[in-house]
Amino acid sequence: MANPKTPNLGLNKIDRTSPSTTTFNTKTYLDDNADVIDEKFDVTAGHKHDGTAGNGPKLTASALANGAATDAVIGNRTVDQAIAAALADTGSVTQLLSFMAKTLKSVKGTENWKDEAATTLAAAYAHATNTSNPHNVTAAQIGAETPAGAQAKADNARKDSAKEFVLEVRTSDPASPVVGRIWYRSDLE
Repeated sequence: MANPKTPNLGLNKIDRTSPSTTTFNTKTYLDDNADVIDEKFDVTAGHKHDGTAGNGPKLTASALANGAATDAVIGNRTVDQAIAAALADTGSVTQLLSFMAKTLKSVKGTENWKDEAATTLAAAYAHATNTSNPHNVTAAQIGAETPAGAQAKADNARKDSAKEFVLEVRTSDPASPVVGRIWYRSDLE
């Protein structure tokens, strides 16, 4: 019968199903087991704490000491300003940084997120709210009314309003109403 093994590290156990087991092979139970344990703590090949059998339980944030996740431990990340994924609030560090680079590139209107901006938001706001005509734009350039044209229209409107106001009191509708005249039917009161 094969020797039983431990469930996590696969260490050899003594078969205790028979009361006659009083001796054991030191190579199998000590040396081989010591080799398995030593391999699991090899800095390049063993003990990853990834939750798989023999590698220890997966570590959670509470298992890390304060300051353990430094930039050196996490390593460099490369952003992708052309990330195809829809912007989201959740993702890996690289995805979140890529979302921010994509958004910054869009806001700046530049080819790359890290390109120098053409202006600052403060300068753009100051320019947009400047009412002193900083570009010396004329009324004719934007199709606005000139002062002389506006005065001519006002004069014409005054002439139109100087026409006689006529209110007729009638007991029937006129056969041919005159444009600009109003009538009042006194018989319908």
